[in-house]
Amino acid sequence: MAKREKIEEKLLDQKYIKKITSEYIKDKHIINISFSYPGQPENYARERYTSRGKRFYNKKAKQMDEANKFYASQLDVLTRDKLNKLIANKDAEYYIKIDADFYLKTPDGNSIKQTVLKEEKVILPAIRPDLDNYDKFLVDVLHNILFDDDKRVVSLKTNKYYSINPRTDVRVEVIILKL
Repeated sequence: MAKREKIEEKLLDQKYIKKITSEYIKDKHIINISFSYPGQPENYARERYTSRGKRFYNKKAKQMDEANKFYASQLDVLTRDKLNKLIANKDAEYYIKIDADFYLKTPDGNSIKQTVLKEEKVILPAIRPDLDNYDKFLVDVLHNILFDDDKRVVSLKTNKYYSINPRTDVRVEVIILKL
């Protein structure tokens, strides 16, 4: 029997699936973390080349450092210790799921009606910067706080909204299978 046929056969065998998945995830541990970063969400800026020194620089480095310190300070000691052990252990098997909402400042000059519609998420910000630039900034900031490599991020769900209270709300699920 060909390998593909064997796989298809095993996929139909519910007892087999239940047995191997329960063995694999018996020590599964989940850490849920929530952050709310105040202020206008930052977007990723690609590195630029200086004209004189011919070296790369990132004009958002200062904002990234500030956000990095903020997110790190929001973790309790126990969670920070667990995450540091995970990052240090190169054989650890864990995954990161990120769910984030970016609330952009409602533009000045809008009527009260427009502002209310934007606050109630009827009118959404289809404006620049693009949503993926906010994603890149967030993932880069959370790097070395929650994970050792971007490959650990297996799910990234993000939204962009308007608000009179600009902020970034982040919910993270760290799924640890093997420490």
